[in-house]
Amino acid sequence: MNRRSLAKQGDSKSGGGCLILFGLVFAGMGLLFSVFLVRQLIADASTYQWTETLCQIQSVEIAVESQRDDPFRLTARYTYQIEGTTHESDRVSLQEKWSDDYEKLALQQRDWLGKDGVVCYVNPANPAESILRREPLMNGLFILLPLVFVAVGVGIVWLGIHTLRAKKRASLAGSAASLSGSLSKNPSGGRKAAMIFGLVFALVGAGVGVPMMLGPIQKMVGSRHWVATPCTVIWSRVLSHDSDDGTTYSVDIFYEYEFAGQKHRSNRYQFLSGSSSGRSGKAAVVRQFPAGSRQVCYVNPEIPEQAVIRPGITPMIFIALIPLVFLLVGLTVFWGAIRSGRKGPLGHRDAKPVATSLFSAEVAQSGEALVLAPGGSRTMKAGGCLIAALFWNGIVAVFLNEVIDGWKHGGVDWFLTLFLIPFVVIGAGLILGFFYQLLSLANPKPSLVLPGGPPRVGETLEVRWELQGRTSRVTRLTISLWGIESATYRRGTDTTTSHEVFLDLPIAEAVDEMDIRQGRAQVMLPDDLMISLKLPNNEIKYELRVSGDIPLWPDISDQYDLTLLPRRDNPV
Repeated sequence: MNRRSLAKQGDSKSGGGCLILFGLVFAGMGLLFSVFLVRQLIADASTYQWTETLCQIQSVEIAVESQRDDPFRLTARYTYQIEGTTHESDRVSLQEKWSDDYEKLALQQRDWLGKDGVVCYVNPANPAESILRREPLMNGLFILLPLVFVAVGVGIVWLGIHTLRAKKRASLAGSAASLSGSLSKNPSGGRKAAMIFGLVFALVGAGVGVPMMLGPIQKMVGSRHWVATPCTVIWSRVLSHDSDDGTTYSVDIFYEYEFAGQKHRSNRYQFLSGSSSGRSGKAAVVRQFPAGSRQVCYVNPEIPEQAVIRPGITPMIFIALIPLVFLLVGLTVFWGAIRSGRKGPLGHRDAKPVATSLFSAEVAQSGEALVLAPGGSRTMKAGGCLIAALFWNGIVAVFLNEVIDGWKHGGVDWFLTLFLIPFVVIGAGLILGFFYQLLSLANPKPSLVLPGGPPRVGETLEVRWELQGRTSRVTRLTISLWGIESATYRRGTDTTTSHEVFLDLPIAEAVDEMDIRQGRAQVMLPDDLMISLKLPNNEIKYELRVSGDIPLWPDISDQYDLTLLPRRDNPV
């Protein structure tokens, strides 16, 4: 078999192919979120074409449903006139929204009730349709977040395609650096990719961290001068929030107080409230504020709708600093990439390559039997497939549930249904992949022993094997020695790592059940093989590959790293 004809096999193809697959998944999830955000943005933007009309507020109330995690909703009744006809409406916004922030709704309630008339927005095509509040178009900026995932995913796909093309060009032109020829050039270390990655990380950290910090920190500092006021607890409970990462908990205390002769309500326990693991700590807080008890809260004298039970700076402030980690990491990566580029491609030209042998002094003492361990864990493969399946299907399930609800209630969204089909198919494929890997865990496990220790160039390699498990299911077993050469080289500003399979040497093939269960085989190694070694930009490695055919079941496919030593008359 021609050695170079095996290029692009095994690891040679898997690198670019895995990049393409991962990039498609990454971009697909971002695209899915982007489509839903765009649809919502288009609907919100359409209200900016509606007619501004003065309306009279009849009532504004905050509805409370304690069984919900977001128990508050702003309700209003108002009237307006269009072409001499009086209309009445109770629609606040385009979509009914519930909230877990009572203070925000109370401030909006005060604003509407404090005016003789407020502006409402009337649909010119249907004057009976109106809303009191339009969503800010600035919310459309949130689409940038999933678009970052799309851009990164597309970039990864491009990198995978570029890698495959580069390997093909290198194979055809023979331009890849070879250990039998001159040393390959030094790589740039993906400087451009690191700069982009760092910049995106920094922008996300700044965009999320700064707004998250400023408002709560200002309130923390200002609340030290708020007025202590008696309040009555309406309810006090621990909320649980389920997610793929597990269940988290938060404190939910709803209370009522009177300030300047007016009754107010609030559900703010502390600033920067959030959920975290550990229910016992939240339960201990809740026990201090039982329903119906009289407590003390602190009220902003300038804005009585703002109140808090635990004022001042609390340890929760550190949560606001978490996004800054993204900023610091991003800036560090970005700056490091810039500095590495300043060294230029000639920075290591004078450095002499040092061959780092893959074998130690102990291994070099051949003669003792060597037991080989598989290079890849079947459990890890199954775990990786499970994580990918849970991540993908967990997100798709949110939108799939919306489709199912629509079908149940007769409101079929055909666009959403058709759009979700490929994502559901991919999710099903990931689940099947997990079960495939799960079934492979039950496969017989090969044990390989080299009686003579690590093999040497030009000598006989003896392999003994034993399959543990239900070997009767295996119809054919093959063992072969693979040699793989890796070379990193530069072409212009691009750095590429090429993998070539230069050796595929059959060692054993068994079809009889007894021979499959255990056996031994020998093969003479060629005199012109390169030894196992590793240079800064090049590597020669060997693997024993065991394949077993199992009808109607995942096949056996295991790899065992092998060290090839030099000839005895030519020690290194």
